[in-house]
Amino acid sequence: MATAPPTLGRRARRLGRRALWTVFGPDSKFERRLIARRYPSKITYEQRDGYRIATGKNVLVVEPDHEEGEPLGIFMFGGCDLPSLFALGPQLGAAARRRIVVYHARQPVISMSRADLQLQTLRPLPPATTRETIDRMELLPSYFKPVLFEPEFDTRIRALGTFAKSVVVLTGAANVIRPVYRHKEDGFLVDPGGRWLNRVDDRMAADDMAWFKTNFERVGRMSVDQFRQDFATLVSEIHARAGAEVLVLNALTVEPGSREHNYQLRKSPEVMRRLEFHLAMAELAPQAGFHIVDVDTVLKRTGISGQYDFAHFPPSANEPIAAEAARVLRDAGIA
Repeated sequence: MATAPPTLGRRARRLGRRALWTVFGPDSKFERRLIARRYPSKITYEQRDGYRIATGKNVLVVEPDHEEGEPLGIFMFGGCDLPSLFALGPQLGAAARRRIVVYHARQPVISMSRADLQLQTLRPLPPATTRETIDRMELLPSYFKPVLFEPEFDTRIRALGTFAKSVVVLTGAANVIRPVYRHKEDGFLVDPGGRWLNRVDDRMAADDMAWFKTNFERVGRMSVDQFRQDFATLVSEIHARAGAEVLVLNALTVEPGSREHNYQLRKSPEVMRRLEFHLAMAELAPQAGFHIVDVDTVLKRTGISGQYDFAHFPPSANEPIAAEAARVLRDAGIA
Protein backbone atom coordinates (compact mmCIF):
# COMPACT_ATOMS: atom_id res chain seq x y z
CA MET A 1 0.00 0.00 0.00
CA ALA A 2 1.46 3.35 -1.01
CA THR A 3 2.12 5.91 1.66
CA ALA A 4 1.10 9.52 1.41
CA PRO A 5 3.58 12.01 0.00
CA PRO A 6 5.53 14.18 2.44
CA THR A 7 3.75 17.27 3.66
CA LEU A 8 4.96 20.78 2.94
CA GLY A 9 6.05 21.14 6.57
CA ARG A 10 8.19 18.01 6.42
CA ARG A 11 9.80 19.13 3.16
CA ALA A 12 10.50 22.55 4.68
CA ARG A 13 12.19 20.99 7.73
CA ARG A 14 14.39 18.85 5.51
CA LEU A 15 15.36 21.74 3.27
CA GLY A 16 16.02 23.92 6.31
CA ARG A 17 18.30 21.33 7.89
CA ARG A 18 20.19 20.80 4.64
CA ALA A 19 20.63 24.56 4.25
CA LEU A 20 22.02 24.87 7.78
CA TRP A 21 24.45 22.02 7.15
CA THR A 22 25.54 23.50 3.81
CA VAL A 23 26.24 26.95 5.28
CA PHE A 24 27.39 26.18 8.83
CA GLY A 25 28.15 22.44 8.89
CA PRO A 26 26.44 19.70 10.95
CA ASP A 27 25.80 20.45 14.65
CA SER A 28 26.95 24.04 14.27
CA LYS A 29 26.70 26.69 16.99
CA PHE A 30 23.96 28.37 14.98
CA GLU A 31 21.89 25.18 14.83
CA ARG A 32 22.34 24.59 18.57
CA ARG A 33 21.15 28.13 19.27
CA LEU A 34 18.01 27.50 17.25
CA ILE A 35 17.37 24.31 19.23
CA ALA A 36 17.95 26.15 22.51
CA ARG A 37 15.46 28.86 21.49
CA ARG A 38 12.91 26.24 20.54
CA TYR A 39 13.23 24.53 23.91
CA PRO A 40 13.70 27.35 26.44
CA SER A 41 14.52 26.34 30.01
CA LYS A 42 12.40 27.83 32.76
CA ILE A 43 14.20 27.75 36.10
CA THR A 44 12.39 27.86 39.45
CA TYR A 45 14.12 28.39 42.79
CA GLU A 46 13.32 27.12 46.25
CA GLN A 47 15.18 28.14 49.41
CA ARG A 48 15.72 25.41 51.99
CA ASP A 49 17.50 25.42 55.33
CA GLY A 50 21.15 25.87 54.41
CA TYR A 51 20.82 25.38 50.65
CA ARG A 52 18.84 26.36 47.57
CA ILE A 53 17.31 24.14 44.87
CA ALA A 54 17.02 25.39 41.27
CA THR A 55 14.89 23.24 38.99
CA GLY A 56 14.40 23.37 35.22
CA LYS A 57 12.94 21.01 32.65
CA ASN A 58 16.21 19.11 32.25
CA VAL A 59 18.39 20.34 35.07
CA LEU A 60 18.58 20.33 38.86
CA VAL A 61 21.02 22.51 40.79
CA VAL A 62 21.67 22.21 44.52
CA GLU A 63 23.52 25.22 45.92
CA PRO A 64 24.70 25.16 49.55
CA ASP A 65 24.87 28.52 51.31
CA HIS A 66 28.61 28.02 51.74
CA GLU A 67 30.25 26.30 48.77
CA GLU A 68 33.56 24.47 49.06
CA GLY A 69 35.42 22.90 46.15
CA GLU A 70 34.57 22.23 42.53
CA PRO A 71 30.94 21.51 41.48
CA LEU A 72 29.73 17.94 41.25
CA GLY A 73 28.47 17.44 37.67
CA ILE A 74 26.05 14.55 37.19
CA PHE A 75 25.30 13.83 33.53
CA MET A 76 22.34 11.52 32.85
CA PHE A 77 22.21 9.62 29.57
CA GLY A 78 19.22 7.36 29.10
CA GLY A 79 15.47 7.12 29.02
CA CYS A 80 12.26 7.44 30.99
CA ASP A 81 13.63 6.14 34.29
CA LEU A 82 16.36 8.77 34.76
CA PRO A 83 14.19 11.87 35.44
CA SER A 84 13.29 10.30 38.79
CA LEU A 85 16.72 11.50 39.94
CA PHE A 86 15.56 15.10 39.73
CA ALA A 87 14.22 14.37 43.23
CA LEU A 88 17.83 14.28 44.48
CA GLY A 89 17.71 17.87 45.74
CA PRO A 90 16.38 17.26 49.25
CA GLN A 91 18.30 13.97 49.45
CA LEU A 92 21.69 15.64 48.95
CA GLY A 93 21.08 19.27 49.84
CA ALA A 94 21.31 19.19 53.63
CA ALA A 95 24.81 17.65 53.59
CA ALA A 96 26.06 19.32 50.40
CA ARG A 97 29.31 21.27 50.63
CA ARG A 98 29.61 22.08 46.93
CA ARG A 99 27.26 22.86 44.09
CA ILE A 100 25.59 19.80 42.56
CA VAL A 101 24.36 19.98 38.96
CA VAL A 102 22.21 17.15 37.61
CA TYR A 103 21.58 17.35 33.86
CA HIS A 104 19.54 15.19 31.50
CA ALA A 105 20.02 16.02 27.83
CA ARG A 106 16.98 17.26 25.91
CA GLN A 107 17.60 14.74 23.17
CA PRO A 108 15.69 11.42 23.11
CA VAL A 109 18.67 9.45 24.37
CA ILE A 110 16.77 6.21 24.98
CA SER A 111 17.23 5.49 21.26
CA MET A 112 20.97 6.17 21.58
CA SER A 113 21.85 4.51 24.87
CA ARG A 114 22.45 0.87 23.99
CA ALA A 115 26.09 0.08 24.72
CA ASP A 116 27.00 -0.91 21.16
CA LEU A 117 25.40 2.23 19.73
CA GLN A 118 27.56 4.38 21.98
CA LEU A 119 30.75 2.43 21.37
CA GLN A 120 30.41 2.98 17.63
CA THR A 121 30.58 6.76 18.21
CA LEU A 122 34.26 6.26 19.13
CA ARG A 123 34.91 5.32 15.49
CA PRO A 124 34.37 8.54 13.53
CA LEU A 125 32.09 8.19 10.52
CA PRO A 126 32.37 10.60 7.58
CA PRO A 127 29.38 12.99 7.59
CA ALA A 128 28.59 12.00 4.01
CA THR A 129 28.07 8.39 5.19
CA THR A 130 25.43 9.20 7.79
CA ARG A 131 23.86 12.39 6.46
CA GLU A 132 21.00 10.75 4.57
CA THR A 133 20.18 8.52 7.54
CA ILE A 134 20.09 11.49 9.91
CA ASP A 135 17.99 13.45 7.45
CA ARG A 136 15.42 10.76 6.68
CA MET A 137 15.07 9.46 10.25
CA GLU A 138 15.17 12.97 11.72
CA LEU A 139 17.97 11.97 14.09
CA LEU A 140 19.96 14.49 16.07
CA PRO A 141 23.17 15.71 14.41
CA SER A 142 25.01 14.38 17.49
CA TYR A 143 23.63 10.84 17.07
CA PHE A 144 26.95 9.47 15.79
CA LYS A 145 29.17 11.70 17.94
CA PRO A 146 30.85 10.63 21.22
CA VAL A 147 28.83 13.00 23.42
CA LEU A 148 28.74 10.45 26.25
CA PHE A 149 32.54 10.28 26.44
CA GLU A 150 33.26 14.00 26.48
CA PRO A 151 34.72 15.21 29.81
CA GLU A 152 32.27 18.12 30.08
CA PHE A 153 28.59 18.78 29.44
CA ASP A 154 26.86 21.98 28.45
CA THR A 155 23.58 22.72 30.23
CA ARG A 156 22.56 25.03 27.35
CA ILE A 157 21.56 27.54 30.04
CA ARG A 158 23.62 30.72 29.90
CA ALA A 159 23.48 31.33 33.64
CA LEU A 160 24.88 27.86 34.38
CA GLY A 161 27.22 27.07 31.49
CA THR A 162 29.49 24.03 31.30
CA PHE A 163 30.51 21.50 33.96
CA ALA A 164 32.98 18.66 34.21
CA LYS A 165 31.40 15.20 34.33
CA SER A 166 31.98 13.85 37.81
CA VAL A 167 29.31 11.18 37.41
CA VAL A 168 27.65 9.62 34.36
CA VAL A 169 24.29 7.98 35.02
CA LEU A 170 23.11 5.33 32.54
CA THR A 171 19.94 3.33 32.16
CA GLY A 172 20.27 -0.43 31.91
CA ALA A 173 16.85 -0.94 30.34
CA ALA A 174 17.90 0.14 26.83
CA ASN A 175 20.26 -2.84 26.58
CA VAL A 176 17.39 -5.15 27.49
CA ILE A 177 14.60 -3.93 25.25
CA ARG A 178 15.90 -1.90 22.29
CA PRO A 179 16.46 -3.57 18.88
CA VAL A 180 18.91 -2.05 16.40
CA TYR A 181 19.43 -2.13 12.63
CA ARG A 182 22.69 -2.24 10.67
CA HIS A 183 23.45 -0.35 7.47
CA LYS A 184 24.13 -3.01 4.86
CA GLU A 185 26.94 -1.16 3.13
CA ASP A 186 28.62 1.00 5.79
CA GLY A 187 27.97 -1.18 8.83
CA PHE A 188 26.83 1.46 11.32
CA LEU A 189 23.95 0.81 13.72
CA VAL A 190 20.78 2.81 14.32
CA ASP A 191 17.74 2.53 16.56
CA PRO A 192 14.97 4.38 14.70
CA GLY A 193 12.37 3.48 17.33
CA GLY A 194 8.89 2.09 16.87
CA ARG A 195 7.36 5.54 16.54
CA TRP A 196 9.35 6.20 13.35
CA LEU A 197 9.07 2.68 11.96
CA ASN A 198 5.30 2.45 12.45
CA ARG A 199 4.30 5.81 11.00
CA VAL A 200 1.67 5.42 8.31
CA ASP A 201 0.23 8.93 8.22
CA ASP A 202 1.27 11.90 6.12
CA ARG A 203 4.41 12.48 8.19
CA MET A 204 6.07 9.53 6.46
CA ALA A 205 7.68 10.35 3.15
CA ALA A 206 6.54 8.05 0.37
CA ASP A 207 9.93 6.46 -0.15
CA ASP A 208 11.27 6.43 3.43
CA MET A 209 10.26 2.87 4.30
CA ALA A 210 11.41 1.49 0.97
CA TRP A 211 14.74 3.26 1.47
CA PHE A 212 15.04 1.83 4.99
CA LYS A 213 14.34 -1.76 3.89
CA THR A 214 16.82 -1.44 1.05
CA ASN A 215 19.65 -0.07 3.16
CA PHE A 216 19.24 -1.64 6.61
CA GLU A 217 18.99 -5.11 8.10
CA ARG A 218 17.64 -6.03 11.49
CA VAL A 219 20.21 -6.99 14.13
CA GLY A 220 17.66 -7.37 16.90
CA ARG A 221 18.08 -7.14 20.62
CA MET A 222 21.28 -7.61 22.56
CA SER A 223 22.23 -10.98 24.03
CA VAL A 224 23.34 -11.25 27.65
CA ASP A 225 26.86 -12.23 26.57
CA GLN A 226 27.11 -9.22 24.27
CA PHE A 227 25.84 -7.02 27.08
CA ARG A 228 28.58 -8.22 29.43
CA GLN A 229 31.27 -7.50 26.87
CA ASP A 230 29.99 -4.22 25.44
CA PHE A 231 28.87 -2.69 28.72
CA ALA A 232 32.20 -3.43 30.40
CA THR A 233 33.96 -1.72 27.48
CA LEU A 234 31.55 1.21 27.63
CA VAL A 235 32.23 1.81 31.34
CA SER A 236 35.98 1.51 30.79
CA GLU A 237 35.89 4.11 28.02
CA ILE A 238 33.83 6.52 30.16
CA HIS A 239 36.38 6.19 32.96
CA ALA A 240 39.29 6.76 30.58
CA ARG A 241 37.89 9.55 28.40
CA ALA A 242 35.52 11.46 30.69
CA GLY A 243 37.20 10.65 34.01
CA ALA A 244 33.78 10.08 35.58
CA GLU A 245 32.26 7.57 37.96
CA VAL A 246 29.40 5.54 36.47
CA LEU A 247 26.01 4.88 38.03
CA VAL A 248 23.54 2.52 36.35
CA LEU A 249 19.83 2.20 37.04
CA ASN A 250 18.76 -1.42 36.76
CA ALA A 251 15.35 -2.49 35.47
CA LEU A 252 12.29 -3.76 37.28
CA THR A 253 12.23 -7.54 36.89
CA VAL A 254 8.48 -8.05 37.33
CA GLU A 255 5.62 -6.85 35.17
CA PRO A 256 3.17 -4.40 36.80
CA GLY A 257 -0.39 -5.71 36.66
CA SER A 258 0.58 -9.23 35.61
CA ARG A 259 -0.73 -12.22 37.58
CA GLU A 260 1.51 -14.79 35.95
CA HIS A 261 3.60 -16.87 38.30
CA ASN A 262 4.71 -19.74 36.07
CA TYR A 263 6.57 -19.17 32.78
CA GLN A 264 7.37 -22.74 31.78
CA LEU A 265 4.86 -22.75 28.92
CA ARG A 266 5.89 -19.34 27.56
CA LYS A 267 8.67 -18.92 25.04
CA SER A 268 11.20 -16.22 25.99
CA PRO A 269 9.05 -14.20 28.43
CA GLU A 270 10.13 -10.59 28.90
CA VAL A 271 10.27 -10.96 32.67
CA MET A 272 12.83 -13.77 32.40
CA ARG A 273 14.93 -11.72 29.98
CA ARG A 274 14.98 -8.77 32.37
CA LEU A 275 15.96 -11.06 35.23
CA GLU A 276 18.87 -12.47 33.21
CA PHE A 277 20.18 -8.95 32.53
CA HIS A 278 19.59 -8.01 36.16
CA LEU A 279 21.84 -10.83 37.36
CA ALA A 280 24.44 -10.14 34.66
CA MET A 281 24.64 -6.50 35.70
CA ALA A 282 25.07 -7.41 39.36
CA GLU A 283 27.94 -9.76 38.46
CA LEU A 284 29.55 -7.23 36.12
CA ALA A 285 29.46 -4.18 38.40
CA PRO A 286 32.44 -5.00 40.68
CA GLN A 287 34.48 -6.23 37.72
CA ALA A 288 33.86 -3.24 35.44
CA GLY A 289 33.80 -0.67 38.23
CA PHE A 290 30.33 0.88 38.19
CA HIS A 291 27.67 1.43 40.84
CA ILE A 292 24.11 0.10 40.63
CA VAL A 293 21.06 2.08 41.69
CA ASP A 294 18.78 -0.80 42.60
CA VAL A 295 15.51 0.46 41.13
CA ASP A 296 14.17 -3.09 41.09
CA THR A 297 14.28 -3.46 44.88
CA VAL A 298 13.06 0.08 45.54
CA LEU A 299 9.97 -0.32 43.37
CA LYS A 300 9.11 -3.72 44.82
CA ARG A 301 9.24 -2.23 48.31
CA THR A 302 7.20 0.86 47.47
CA GLY A 303 4.64 -0.97 45.30
CA ILE A 304 4.17 -1.15 41.55
CA SER A 305 0.37 -1.19 41.22
CA GLY A 306 0.36 2.38 39.90
CA GLN A 307 2.91 1.81 37.12
CA TYR A 308 2.03 1.75 33.42
CA ASP A 309 4.82 -0.72 32.69
CA PHE A 310 8.19 -1.75 34.04
CA ALA A 311 10.02 1.41 32.90
CA HIS A 312 7.52 4.23 33.61
CA PHE A 313 7.17 5.09 37.29
CA PRO A 314 4.45 7.08 39.07
CA PRO A 315 5.61 10.37 40.64
CA SER A 316 5.39 8.76 44.09
CA ALA A 317 8.35 6.51 43.16
CA ASN A 318 10.71 9.38 42.36
CA GLU A 319 11.66 10.19 45.95
CA PRO A 320 12.55 6.61 47.05
CA ILE A 321 14.54 6.04 43.83
CA ALA A 322 16.40 9.32 44.38
CA ALA A 323 17.04 8.33 48.00
CA GLU A 324 18.64 5.08 46.80
CA ALA A 325 20.79 7.00 44.29
CA ALA A 326 21.86 9.42 47.04
CA ARG A 327 22.83 6.49 49.26
CA VAL A 328 24.94 5.02 46.44
CA LEU A 329 26.67 8.39 45.86
CA ARG A 330 27.45 8.76 49.55
CA ASP A 331 28.66 5.17 50.00
CA ALA A 332 30.97 5.61 47.00
CA GLY A 333 32.38 8.81 48.49
CA ILE A 334 31.14 10.87 45.57
CA ALA A 335 28.63 13.12 47.36
